[in-house]
Amino acid sequence: MNSGWISLHRKIKKHWIWQDSFYLKLWIDFLMRANHQDNKILFDGKLIDIKKGSFVTSQLKLASEYKCSREKIRNFLKLLKNEKMITIKTTNKTTNINICNYEEYQETKPTDSTTGVPPGVPPEKHQKNTENNYNNENNDNNLTDYQQKSKLIESWKSMFNTNPEVRTLSLMESYLNKYGFDFVNLAILSIPNAEEITEPFIYFRQMLKHKIEEIKPVKEILGGWGDGF
Repeated sequence: MNSGWISLHRKIKKHWIWQDSFYLKLWIDFLMRANHQDNKILFDGKLIDIKKGSFVTSQLKLASEYKCSREKIRNFLKLLKNEKMITIKTTNKTTNINICNYEEYQETKPTDSTTGVPPGVPPEKHQKNTENNYNNENNDNNLTDYQQKSKLIESWKSMFNTNPEVRTLSLMESYLNKYGFDFVNLAILSIPNAEEITEPFIYFRQMLKHKIEEIKPVKEILGGWGDGF
């Protein structure tokens, strides 16, 4: 892992990843692991080129370090990839992770207010977000209610290859009104082994409750960082 520091903008608190303490901790770790310049490493007797904003690891290694299942790591990487926050190249032994837009928001300009904005989003786009919305960097919460519900249905279909039931739609709408688009969308995309689930509504309801519990300790991740901003 590189020494030194990384840029971390306070607006990350408005990004969906702030809502999950485990994911937030992993993401900050990824930012710290990423090379700040092109480099080469010796792995298994071979030289591997590592580009700026990238690092080499493995799902098994990450699972061991964070004392969680490999499946949880795999789901997290899939989520980041779907959100265009990272790209991944895998071999039978390694996983090469590249942070998207790394150069755009990790420039070494501490006085520049656009550095360190949330992942996968160019600084100029991030600046357009409103300060009073609980939104992600794609301005999903600036969409109409109908558009937000449509996007949630799309996420559901991508996970379960079927339309949500009426009771599921009702639950989506209830939590959408209370917690916002990002919260509900993240809950959908975080359901493990979706292709094997026969009762997705039950797992969705459980995941929503789990995410509520995840929100409570999230400020503890940085030892109260961000309070008073």
